[in-house]
Amino acid sequence: DLAHSSQHIMVDRVTTFWAHSTLGASGCYPAYKGLENAPDEPAIYISNHASWMDMPIMGIMFYEMRQRHRKKGTSIPTGQDLFKCVGKDDLLKLPVLGKAIALGRHVTVDREDRRSQVKAFRSIQDWMSRGVSFVTFPEGKRSADGRLRSFKRGVFKIALARGAKVVPVSIVSSQHIMPKAALLPTVAGDLLRRRTDEKEYQGEPLAVIMHPPIDPEGLSEEQLAQKAFDAIASGLPEGQKPLPGVMASSRESSSEVK
Repeated sequence: DLAHSSQHIMVDRVTTFWAHSTLGASGCYPAYKGLENAPDEPAIYISNHASWMDMPIMGIMFYEMRQRHRKKGTSIPTGQDLFKCVGKDDLLKLPVLGKAIALGRHVTVDREDRRSQVKAFRSIQDWMSRGVSFVTFPEGKRSADGRLRSFKRGVFKIALARGAKVVPVSIVSSQHIMPKAALLPTVAGDLLRRRTDEKEYQGEPLAVIMHPPIDPEGLSEEQLAQKAFDAIASGLPEGQKPLPGVMASSRESSSEVK
């Protein structure tokens, strides 16, 4: 199977090493909480998006899930081992990251091209049928102020079509490490730990909180999106929660995959 071929696994492990190096060099390795909530099947993991650091942070989450099972001496369930990301096709133009995305056969989509969206939809369906989970940021782009924004709806269409569980993930305070406008991390995670108010950041300045999976059965697209939105918001500190009146869906929500 292509998903579990030696070449694919090698690329995945090299990507994990890159993510480890990125987080370690910047002193930004987060605390991962709630990993026991990961389902034993391929699922769609979604999170808020406020920093470029969110990509390696979510990648290492799967490493931490694997390590959890290794320490317990249990087998790694399908869907907790290999994963793919969904991102805009502009990422392929980046010198190093673009090559890694292509080699890893992650899914990219042109938001303006309907055919590209359909192709991405089919690719996600195909990979999940092979036991591969997906990671995506349904806000569609990084939040400038770190607050949770409304979601694009494409990922929820996929979840409903496949009957795949959606796993909400809250990333706490990554926007302080590397804001949207920054080219490099602006402050190390250990310095942030000393500079921030413990209460404001729930005791962990840089943290990843995995919430219980949401089964899409019996839910509408809008209901599924709102449940995921509310779960992510519940794990964020006050300064990252959505502003009053902001809901999962907005007038700009569309059929885009991301």
